Amino acid sequence: MPAHGASRLPLGHESWKVKAALDPFYEHFTLHQHDSYEFFFHIRNGGFYCVDGHLIALHPYQLLVIPPRTEHGLIGDAPREYYERLCVNVHPSILRKLSYGSVSLKDIVDEYCTGSAPDVFVPTEEYAELKEIVDLIPPADKAITALDRVEVFGCLAVLLSRFCRYITQTPPAVHAPAQSLIEDVHQYLLEHFTQDCSLDRLEELFSISKYHLARRFREHYGVPLHQFVLQARILHAQQLIRQGEAMMNVYDRCGFNDYSAFVRAFDRISGMSPRAWRKHQSEAAARPGSI
Repeated sequence: MPAHGASRLPLGHESWKVKAALDPFYEHFTLHQHDSYEFFFHIRNGGFYCVDGHLIALHPYQLLVIPPRTEHGLIGDAPREYYERLCVNVHPSILRKLSYGSVSLKDIVDEYCTGSAPDVFVPTEEYAELKEIVDLIPPADKAITALDRVEVFGCLAVLLSRFCRYITQTPPAVHAPAQSLIEDVHQYLLEHFTQDCSLDRLEELFSISKYHLARRFREHYGVPLHQFVLQARILHAQQLIRQGEAMMNVYDRCGFNDYSAFVRAFDRISGMSPRAWRKHQSEAAARPGSI
């Protein structure tokens, strides 16, 4: 018989995965989905995140909670510099085991995912504490002993309970008055991106200099306004293609004047033509999901 504590009990990627990373140069923009819950904690320089077809402008110390089988990922058409985030993926069974009485962390997360806004802001000073907990968790593909397993679950329990506390107790972010107009423009673009969203049109609607608007929007959201509109249109196009919409109808429904302009924009954002993307999605759907 093996000595006490010597048995190897590996926890694989199907159970949990924790990654805290700062990438000086990041260019891997891919939407994906998996069977785990993902707690995506953005630290800096992420730009925009797509969750189930919705664009979310990322801000420092912002926490997103993404349920299983939900398509998500960082998006963009240019590399990001010094992109930093903390990602925690856990299988539903782990959240179910972390419970007290009749309430588990899975119950709390599920209620949040269906009934609240898609993100909250975490107090800046608490990130250092979270990072200390993360540093105690070994890589998910490393074989660990029975005692190591207990310690890992203890760390996960603290980390995940902190996240649950944030999503249930953190009040909505209070934005400075100077930002409110830019955020109103952002909300308008999310609702009307298939229509005329030119700077001239926005200047007329919001009574703000188009040059000032363009500069403030880029400062606030990290991308040019026209690029944001383009990304929103392509994400909508991907949804329509996935739903079986005829390719020649998609471009008009997404606000493009002609098909060739649509194809060029789609290739720029997605890295492939609309038809190649549709084929890639069909092939991916036939494969089992993984973290």
